[in-house]
This record gives sequence, structure tokens and C-alpha cells, in this order.
Amino acid sequence: MFARMALTLATPQLPAILAGCYALGLLGDLANRRVLAATLPGGHAGQPLVMALVALALAARLAGMLHPYAIFSDAGLNTNNLIELVQGKVLFTEGLPSESGGGQAPYPPGQYIVLAPFQLLLVPGRDALTALEKIGNALADSLAVGLIWYLLRRGGYPERTALLGAALYVLPPPMLKSLSVGEFANVFGQALALPLLAYAALSARRLAEPRVFAGLAVLLALALLGHLGVTISLVCLMGYLGLVWLVRPATRRATRALTLAGLLAGGLVALVYYAPLADVLMSRVGARPPADAAHFALAQRLANELNLTAVLRLHPLIVALGAAGAALVAFRPQHWAYPWPRPTIGALLMAWWGGTLLSLGLLLFASQGVRWQAFLYPALCLGAGPALARLWARGRAGRLVAIGVFGFLLWNGVDYWIVQIYTYLH
Repeated sequence: MFARMALTLATPQLPAILAGCYALGLLGDLANRRVLAATLPGGHAGQPLVMALVALALAARLAGMLHPYAIFSDAGLNTNNLIELVQGKVLFTEGLPSESGGGQAPYPPGQYIVLAPFQLLLVPGRDALTALEKIGNALADSLAVGLIWYLLRRGGYPERTALLGAALYVLPPPMLKSLSVGEFANVFGQALALPLLAYAALSARRLAEPRVFAGLAVLLALALLGHLGVTISLVCLMGYLGLVWLVRPATRRATRALTLAGLLAGGLVALVYYAPLADVLMSRVGARPPADAAHFALAQRLANELNLTAVLRLHPLIVALGAAGAALVAFRPQHWAYPWPRPTIGALLMAWWGGTLLSLGLLLFASQGVRWQAFLYPALCLGAGPALARLWARGRAGRLVAIGVFGFLLWNGVDYWIVQIYTYLH
């Protein structure tokens, strides 16, 4: 039998994981009937399937993270910060690797603020807090599956297309890498940013309305407290999105609203949180990579990023599908007199790709950039769903290719997750 010992050791956790996934399914069905169904074409069509995908994503993450083989190098850091937040500390700094210049950098507390109230439901103890961190991050990342599905459905795509895109995020290797290491701030920071992106894309034409504008500002402020690296990627994306919106007269007012919300939320977060850490930020401005890395040319740093991409199993196939699908989503001339980006997710995907490329400019100043592979992965799934659906519509041969590609990408995620849990720090 394959991996008999590893599967046996995982068995005691499975009943609790399955019970939690079942409860999540019940809550998701309730949210669908009370909130989501009225906003979607086709009402309840396909809803149980996407809830099953979210539950499957959560079960897969927890099965690996709670496995006795799993060893986390950074989980203790997050548990310590969560304990300190409850004790009254909110200004955190953490040391950066030498590739980024070393020294201390701000460590925003968004994750700990969200998770802290759930301590009231737990038995006191460090182990319980560590389990809360693991479960909270696994759930936050799993919910992105439902968000991808919702964005595609709201963008006018049929159920099959939305499910294909969502299923590709069930096991995303770059996020699994962070979960297996214990880099929970990165994972939760991205989870805080995704609702903002969905809200901005779906409300582009109504951002000038006071209530919609207030929601944008609140979500933006929360996202800016997630993680500094995610914040850099997010600022690049939102700036690019404003430029894309500016192209179309229908969304030109949205650019003004986005700029104003950015100034308000950014100013508030800077005043309340980053101002006390001004000395740390100023020290980062003058930081330089160590002597043995300073001579690396930009081309070498880009090559290092591509090597990291291979390590994270960001397969060229998902990148190609995501790029092709982004073009299909962004330019649908049958709906417009000119092939401008669609105001729902087409503009968002263009900005996602453009902002990711822009964030690579950080390599001009440091040998280590942001985790753009993880940040881009939801956009790859948003584009890959329509791309696979287009293949599916090409007759029997197209369906075979679509099934083969889809199955290979899922297998790639499963294989990476098993190997990562089995080998990291062993």
C-alpha cells in the first residue's frame, strides 16, 4: 500500500477535519442562500459544487499542516506575536534576510487582529494558539477558491468555466510552500487583499457612491495591515488598475474614487501604525544588500527569481493558460465597440499582471523581491478557467486536452504538497 505509515499517522486528525469541513459547507450554503444567490446569474446553479471545492481545499491544507511529519520553521514567531498582541503590543518588527539588506522591517498585525477574538473559544495554552494560526490561515487561503468562482460568475461566465478556475486553486504550490513553512503573515496578508480586489472590480462603476466608497476605504485599510510584501504588490496592482480604469470613460470616475480612498486609507494607516515605526522605515531606505550580493546584476536577480519559480512548482503550463485566459477575459469585443478591458474582471486581470511586473522593480534595490509567485497565482486561476473552457468547446480533441491539462495541474499540486510535508526540515 502506498505511504501506509504516513496515511496511518494522519488518520487521527481526519474526523475533526471532516467535521470542520462539513460545518464550513453548512455556513457556505447559508451565506449563498441569504447573500450570494441574488447577485449571480442562474440563482443557485452549481453552488454545492463550489462549496465542495472550498471544503476540499481546506481539508487538503489541514491534512498536511496537522500531519505529524509537518515541521514549521516560522510558526512559533507568529504564535509569539499573537500572544503579545493580546498583551497589548501592536507594533511588531522582524529581521529581514541578508538578501534584502538585513535589519528590521515593520511586521503589520492584521492577521493577529483578526484571529485574536477566536482565542475566547479555545482552551488556554500555546498549542491551542498554534493550532488556531494553522486553521485560520488554511481557511483564509481556502476561501480564495470561492472568491475566484464568484468573480468569474459575476463576470458573466458559465458555471463550468467558474468551477474550472476555482478548482485550480485547490492546491496552489506557492501558497502551500508558505503554509508548510509557517509563513502565515504572507498567507493571511494575501487573504486580506483578495476581498479588496474583488470588491473594487465588481463595484468599479459605483465607487463614487458614498456607501460603496466607504467599503472600499475600509477594505483597503485592512489590506494595508496584512503584510508589508503583499502591500508592495497591492499598491503596484491598484496603481495599475487606476490607469486601466482611466482609459474607459465608463470607469474614469472610479479612478478618482480609488485615488481618494488610497490617500485616506493609506494616510490613516501611516499615521496610526507606521508613524511610530518611522525610524525603522528610514533605516530600510538606506539598507543595502551585503557585499557578496551587491554585485549581482539585475539579470542575475531575475534569473534567481525564475529559479525560485521552478522550486515553487509555478509550472509554465499554468502561467501560459493564465496569460492566454487573461487576454480572453480582458478583450471581448462582442460586448464593446472597442476592445477595452472589461470593467469587471478584465481590467483587474490586466492590472494584476501589470502590477506584478511592476513589483519586480524592487530587484533594482534588493537581491530578494516580493513573493510575486503567490500573489499572481489567483490571477492565473482566473485566466486559466476561461482558457480551459475555450479548449473544451473545441470538440472531442479540445475536451481531451482540457481534461489532460487540468488533471496534470491538479496532480502537480498534490505531488508538491506531499513532497513538501514529507521533506521540509527532515
